[in-house]
Amino acid sequence: MSSARLAAGMLLVLALAVAPCALAQAPDPGPAPQKPLPAATLADTQVEWVASFSEALRLARETKRPILVAFNMDSEVANDAMVKDVYRDRKFVERSRKFVCVVASIFKHDEPVGASGSPECARFGRLGCAQHKDCEIRAREALLGGTEVIAPQHVICTAEGTLLARRAWQMTLVEMSAWLDRGLKAAGVTSDAAPVDVKAEKARIAALFEQAEKARYWKKSEAIEQIFALEDEIARASLDAYVAKGKDDEARVAILERYGVAGDYTHLDVLRKTARDGHAYVALAAVDALGKTRLPEVKEDLKKLLSAFSAGNDYGRVLRAYANCGRDDKAVRELVLKKAKGSDQNVRVHAIVALGRMEPAPEIAEFLKKALDDGITNARGCAAWSVGMGRYAGCRKELAHLAETESVLDLKELASLALSHLDHDPGNKECCALEGRISSFVTLGDTRR
Repeated sequence: MSSARLAAGMLLVLALAVAPCALAQAPDPGPAPQKPLPAATLADTQVEWVASFSEALRLARETKRPILVAFNMDSEVANDAMVKDVYRDRKFVERSRKFVCVVASIFKHDEPVGASGSPECARFGRLGCAQHKDCEIRAREALLGGTEVIAPQHVICTAEGTLLARRAWQMTLVEMSAWLDRGLKAAGVTSDAAPVDVKAEKARIAALFEQAEKARYWKKSEAIEQIFALEDEIARASLDAYVAKGKDDEARVAILERYGVAGDYTHLDVLRKTARDGHAYVALAAVDALGKTRLPEVKEDLKKLLSAFSAGNDYGRVLRAYANCGRDDKAVRELVLKKAKGSDQNVRVHAIVALGRMEPAPEIAEFLKKALDDGITNARGCAAWSVGMGRYAGCRKELAHLAETESVLDLKELASLALSHLDHDPGNKECCALEGRISSFVTLGDTRR
């Protein structure tokens, strides 16, 4: 986890004094001061953070609600966005009432006096900074262990401390709402829907698996999606069981493709086991899914798997997954750069693509400048893509030269897209469709699909 700078803010209070005046024409007093929001409105945008983790456990037992723990850090754009765009949103706050909520942050903030007359954290509200700092220690020790925590990160657990769901990295309000709903289902907190007929649901799931097995490979995901849509423990257990022992490899891969979600810890154990499956087609799909989680916890698993795949494209897929989970790891970066300079052209292009996903570093920029003039077309294409995706503005001159002089039309177009991507808003993932244009220059997945 990258270290965060502690931002110490100051609360500026402007006092306006208006003196009596006997002038015939009073000066324009300017806009009227804003009235404070009524208490009911403030409550609508304030999560009821509990002051201590032990208190949260007690409340969860008494009220039969699951616990939601939000790990957050300062001076980082994704964490700030969670506070501003999610935690203060009315819809999120309304959903949060179904949980016992704990905010865990080791940082100190301004603490103006709240409605209760006591100091309240200006960032989170409802409790003091000493309390959310203590919550970070207690919740981390009880639920995650270790001394470092990815933030933003959210955990849903029971009153006994059993983890029900865990998700790292930023989520939009829509993603967060859907994730909370799944957490409530996992906790057994359902809506007014009728109880599930277990026997009937298992029969339906079995029929959908049979449908997937009989379908052509491009249609298998339709039946698998219907099982995912059930979103209950029976469906989840059935999907995990099929990944482990299902008879149709393409259906297993269709499930694994859904398991690869950034920051999602749900399927880590299944993915780790399946990455060593005897069928390389299935094992590599699990490797891809592990890479998509971007979780540092699986770096060592992927590093060990590098020795299990010797073929160029297969090794390259594992290398890309390894780089995706070790984006700011120096040792990972050194290995990827070494492979990007190697003699195996299949491995080289995968390594060059991996560089575009890693955290920017001067040595990567210097390599990409040279790779834009590589004698191999695919290497130039992958370098152009990585410059654009990694937003290496320092490579603009070399990239512009490639876009102007390249004779291979597809590569010329890719270089132009990468050049424009340097100036696009990083938050706009659909800005120029650069991400999907790399498939012409490297085999990202298995050729069977």
